[in-house]
Amino acid sequence: MSKRQQRRWLIEAVHARLLPEFVRLGFEVVPSAGDDARGEIRAAFPFGRLRRNGPEGLELVEIQLHKRRAAAFRLNIGIAPPEGVDHFTGQHIAQEDIWVGYLDHFYELYRSPMFRIWFAVRRWSWSKRAVTEGDCGALVDEVIGFLPEVEQALREGRAGPHVRRIG
Repeated sequence: MSKRQQRRWLIEAVHARLLPEFVRLGFEVVPSAGDDARGEIRAAFPFGRLRRNGPEGLELVEIQLHKRRAAAFRLNIGIAPPEGVDHFTGQHIAQEDIWVGYLDHFYELYRSPMFRIWFAVRRWSWSKRAVTEGDCGALVDEVIGFLPEVEQALREGRAGPHVRRIG
């Protein structure tokens, strides 16, 4: 199966399975707009951002697709302070416009955080079986099982077994 088809299956599985779980947790899906809706940003973050109000600020989750791997992704997790942040370019960014990577510290959810291994359908090099739509759904279901670690990072500032703290 082509990489394009695998990516399409992953996007469909995220839409059908993962996004509703985040909505159930109180997040709203905020589609990308303006410059964020074009080019590489749109390709990496086709779901925009997920956000909800939290005790420390606007809690953010981004579902980032891997640039080169067909069906691979990770979650970026952070809290945007009410006063916004100063971007490295010197521009002040309002709270509602913050991407997780703009924050001084944030978290990333990986299959293996020590080695920064993204969530991807696993295939051994000797396996002849092609990736299927069901494989992509199972991958997304695996990540749904790690949502308590996302909550722990946001609410307690602690990294679980699949979470890496940055900054």
